Parts: sequence; structure tokens; C-alpha cells
Amino acid sequence: MSQQLSGVTTAQGTRDVQGLDATAKEPGALTMFQDGEVVYTGDGSGTPNQVCARAIELTAQQDAEMRPFVGLQDANTAAARQALAKNNQHLRMTDPNSPVPRGEQFYVQTSDLKKLLAPFAKNLDKLREFVAASADGGFEVGGSNKFGGNVRSKGLPLPIDR
Repeated sequence: MSQQLSGVTTAQGTRDVQGLDATAKEPGALTMFQDGEVVYTGDGSGTPNQVCARAIELTAQQDAEMRPFVGLQDANTAAARQALAKNNQHLRMTDPNSPVPRGEQFYVQTSDLKKLLAPFAKNLDKLREFVAASADGGFEVGGSNKFGGNVRSKGLPLPIDR
């Protein structure tokens, strides 16, 4: 997967699906909005890992705290897994190296990338350990004790006090 997503369209304001520029809907388009949202329209070859790598690279141009993560595969993988679990359930994908289907949109919020990666900035070995430990599909989100990833059951209903 050495393909690089290079072309980026920058857009004013925030994403409005109805008002989204037609070029942003073209397969392979990568659009970054002022609010930090990155939208990739699948062309059948670009992967969430590649999109997150490009989003990290673009964010690092404006934010020095993100620079240690540019070109770091573990950062791309952690970011892609989080984005798949948090913002892209509609894709029904779990593998960050699988291509985004043609015409489908993959969303990444750069503020989420920063929350996830910033705790690892001074210790990239911990990031590697985190990614290796989360390879089973469950991962800790944003340095908290909340876990994201695959949930295999609906869970139990909670009792309601009346």
C-alpha cells in the first residue's frame, strides 16, 4: 500500500452534504474543511490508513504537536481504527488497510486524531505497544478508559429507577 493520496481540496466552512462541491464527491477526492474534518470519497483503492496518513501530514503543517506522527505507520493505523469505529460505521469496515468502496465517504476529524495521538508524542514506543495490543479490534479511545472497536453483543438492558 505505497500509494500516496496527494490531491487535497480545501473547503471553507463545514461539510454540508447537500452543498458539498461536486469535485469533493468525485471518487478519489480528499477534502479538508476549515473545522478540521477530512472527507475522502472512495475510489476502490484508497484505504483508511492512507487517508489518515494524509490527514496527519496536513494537520502537522499547522500543528507542531502532530509532527512526530508524520510518516509513522503506527500512528496511521491507530488513527484509521479510531475513525472507522467512531465516524464511519456506515462503511461496515474494520480493516484500515481495506479500500474504501467506490463512491462511499470516509470521515476523519483532525481534533480526534490529536486527542488520540498527543499522549504518545514523547514516547512512540508506547504507541507501537498500543497499536499491537489493539490489533484484535478493540482499542482505548483518546487516552481514557472508554473502549471502541468491535462489540459482539447488544449488551444487557440497564434497569431504570422509577
